[in-house]
Amino acid sequence: MNPEIDSPDYHDYVFQGGRLVGEFDQMYRKAREIPWHQDDARRRLDCQLAATLVRQFGPFPRVIEVGAGLGYFADLLAEAAGATALLGTDVSPEAVRRASGLFPARRFEVMDIMEPGAARGRQFDLVAVRGCFWYLFPRLDVVVSNLTELAGPHGWIFISQNFPPLDRPFVGRDVIPNPESLVDRFRPAFEIVTKVYAESQEPETPNDNWILFLGRRR
Repeated sequence: MNPEIDSPDYHDYVFQGGRLVGEFDQMYRKAREIPWHQDDARRRLDCQLAATLVRQFGPFPRVIEVGAGLGYFADLLAEAAGATALLGTDVSPEAVRRASGLFPARRFEVMDIMEPGAARGRQFDLVAVRGCFWYLFPRLDVVVSNLTELAGPHGWIFISQNFPPLDRPFVGRDVIPNPESLVDRFRPAFEIVTKVYAESQEPETPNDNWILFLGRRR
């Protein structure tokens, strides 16, 4: 049984003492504010860039977002992709329950992308992951394999991931030391069609440095 955490701060359910905790279901049940301010998705620069890139290379009729949380970005992504079917997945049942209430026209379900066989033979035109790899790095090889399977033989992958300043220590650095190392994880299976790096120069947002890339199955 996982230990109970009693905190109103969502950060305490993610990292503690320089290690990954990953108690996401507790986080969605107990945090005082919306984790990572997901409800600001339509105003965030990285999300606007994501929508622009996906719209440029779409349409993508069948879309899945892995790690969809409360569904705000998934809803924006589906619009940009011209999707006729969207599936948002998350490891947290509470997140899925709340996302289903916030966006009843969209479909959400629980899925742990770090478990082998999580794709269950399903295939989508576009597989998207935003901001999740700092919670997935312990089993990154399994994650990449599952995402590749979800894309099938003709699908696309869209990744958007923030990075902390690279000259400082951070959890997961031994697995993903820089943005290009994350892109390289997908190169064997995907032709990288476009790539954008947006780096914040604001001292109050040191982690707001985003690599966004779109790849097509080889």
